[in-house]
Amino acid sequence: MYLQQQTLLRIIEKTMTVRPEDIRRVLILQEQKSHYIGDSCVWFSKLKHLRSFFNDAEMDIAFINNRNHKYVDAFLRNHPAVDNIFMFSWDDVPFNDYDAVLLITFDEEAVFRLLDEQHGQAFADGTFRPVIYSLSRSVMAPMEHGRYIFPVHAKLQDYAFPLPGELYLSDEERDWSDAWLRAQGLEEHEQLFILLDSTSRGQKMLRPNVYFEFVAGLLKKKNVRLLVFDEGGIGKPAFYNEWLGAENVSRIIFSERLGLRQDICLLGSSYTRMVFGPCTGLMHCASAIFNNYVANGLPPEEAPLLAVYTGEYIGSELNAWKWWGHAPLVDCLMLKQRPGGKETVLLADLGEDEKYLNNSLPCSEYTTPMLTAFVNPRLAAHTYKYSEPLLS
Repeated sequence: MYLQQQTLLRIIEKTMTVRPEDIRRVLILQEQKSHYIGDSCVWFSKLKHLRSFFNDAEMDIAFINNRNHKYVDAFLRNHPAVDNIFMFSWDDVPFNDYDAVLLITFDEEAVFRLLDEQHGQAFADGTFRPVIYSLSRSVMAPMEHGRYIFPVHAKLQDYAFPLPGELYLSDEERDWSDAWLRAQGLEEHEQLFILLDSTSRGQKMLRPNVYFEFVAGLLKKKNVRLLVFDEGGIGKPAFYNEWLGAENVSRIIFSERLGLRQDICLLGSSYTRMVFGPCTGLMHCASAIFNNYVANGLPPEEAPLLAVYTGEYIGSELNAWKWWGHAPLVDCLMLKQRPGGKETVLLADLGEDEKYLNNSLPCSEYTTPMLTAFVNPRLAAHTYKYSEPLLS
């Protein structure tokens, strides 16, 4: 036990002496499987800023299992901050090829025991090369029985995590999305409103009658088509037809069984003028896509309206500020109980004393007029590619 304590002490001491400019190669080592699109998008969209902190050092990312393939393909394709992607077992991790290892796991004690067994002598004589920092609690929701022992690089986290995340689509992928939409009947003079109608927790959703009344209002606007995702192919066209009728549904494009990366590409199409939905993964993707477009020269006022409605958060979800406080293009709607009654407010308009609170009313309390009053003026305020105005 004494030797293990000495090893941990040496690890901590080394992290205190290494400067970011001394780091030339970084390994991000992730053991746990990603479960949610939103969590994964937010995390992978910060990699650019991690690399920037280390003065554009070479950066690899390795997974200790291959269960993350869906999200690796969806979020790391075309990623300019990642040089290599590996799948390792713990015995295969080449620690000494790197100057810094950023660790993500629920059981850091097990990793420490492995390092002590395999590299204890190298720690003792000072030949173990990398410093090791924990990102576990920043990337994953902390577990009650998680074992976190490695030091946290506070300056790294304070620098990287508040900055807007970015998601990268190639020109070819954007061209594909435009062509796919035209093949589904979208015409050059039409604008695309994307509606997100599912999430990991049903309480994040509007009541069905409110949602479909809102959708019916959007369909009254001129030169507009709607897009709804149905990645699992669960039969959404028939469900929408029951609520809206065949004529209205003929103006809705359904993306069925395309896969996550292709749906992400559709979010970033050149026809997209609004993405509307709850606090859910694809909304985070839309935010990150257009953050990248703006970073590369798109005027912010020409980005589509990104409108998210939020309600009650539970447990490790914390509050709306955690998820949308660093998303500059997103209009985040909240519903509060005020002395005069229920009132919709924007997260960006809250004072410091309220923005971190979790005191919003549930999403089931929204009404169609509230949503219409939120969306319509913001649609009118955005710059549109086509001059013919939308009907309210």
